[in-house]
Amino acid sequence: MAARAGRRTAPLLLAGLVAPVAAVTHDALRYEQLTRLTLLPYGVLLFVAAPAYLMARRFTRSVRVEERMAIEQRERADLLVRSTKAGLLDWDAISGRVDWSERLREMLGFPPAAEQAEMPAFRELLHPDDHDAVQESFHRQLRDRSVRSGVRANEPMDYRLRRTDGDYLWIHAEAVSVCDAAGGRTLRFICSFIDISDRVRHEAQMRARWS
Repeated sequence: MAARAGRRTAPLLLAGLVAPVAAVTHDALRYEQLTRLTLLPYGVLLFVAAPAYLMARRFTRSVRVEERMAIEQRERADLLVRSTKAGLLDWDAISGRVDWSERLREMLGFPPAAEQAEMPAFRELLHPDDHDAVQESFHRQLRDRSVRSGVRANEPMDYRLRRTDGDYLWIHAEAVSVCDAAGGRTLRFICSFIDISDRVRHEAQMRARWS
């Protein structure tokens, strides 16, 4: 593929280089008519346009490759989320926008098509016994400036979230912070949630059986 591209671009580059030489030769042979007609500007234009055209083509190809890679990465991420049955919460610290994934809304009993603006504040869903610990952990993670211009993994936690029917769901939460380069400030906070209610109930039953 690279060889074919080289064969296609070589004539264009050659034409761009030859054009000014041909234009200058033409104008030198017809010097007496230089005030009326000259090909030199056209030669210079072609000299500039040929490399510019090639650069534009290469830039377009590189953009398409990057777009294709981004789409593939999103598809792999979606597949991973579906396979783990994890819900996602994405908080943009700059704009304040919070995005709830369809799976997370489903876990909490909200309609899949519920608007983001209809979702409650996350802290309102925390179990009273877990509220302070979760909030303290979250603010501690925001104060952490140990990583700059990168992604920092935060401490995982198990706690309860209230469903729309009033019951509480035990979840395992793992979050990452996307940090800026200047001072390590959190730009985005992305958290995944896995329903562990069955595991917690099973462990409680085992403890009751052996107590």
